Amino acid sequence: MSDLTLHLENITFQGKEMEDATQFLQNVKRVAFAQGRQRDQEWLVDYVETCLAGDALEWYTELDEETRFNFDHLRIAMIKRFRVTTPANIQPAPPAAVPPHTGGVTTGGSSTAGSQIPRKQMTSGLDGVNPTSAAASAQAPMSG
Repeated sequence: MSDLTLHLENITFQGKEMEDATQFLQNVKRVAFAQGRQRDQEWLVDYVETCLAGDALEWYTELDEETRFNFDHLRIAMIKRFRVTTPANIQPAPPAAVPPHTGGVTTGGSSTAGSQIPRKQMTSGLDGVNPTSAAASAQAPMSG
């Protein structure tokens, strides 16, 4: 028996605050693989039970039979109950709602950052002129 297998066979999971169930379950799967039992549901759930102590064992004894005797259900339940929340696995908050458009254009300059300028002022001297007709008349040949 290798040192790795011996070390992993002695794993314990107590469900303490900073003890991550995902790491524990990965170690269980490594031991199962080393023993040629990675697909043996009965062996996996029996092995998990022998590794539990403290709060985790108390939680386990209160589970329904379907969860206790099915490794996939047990794995999901353990992760939900004992997953350590770190910045790497926290889901970002949804973006804030965008305010409705008010008809102005938001500028990005430093002195007017975030200010609204009415659309009419952004026409560069074409007030009251349809930009499409202005472009068309600029391209029309001048008679003269």
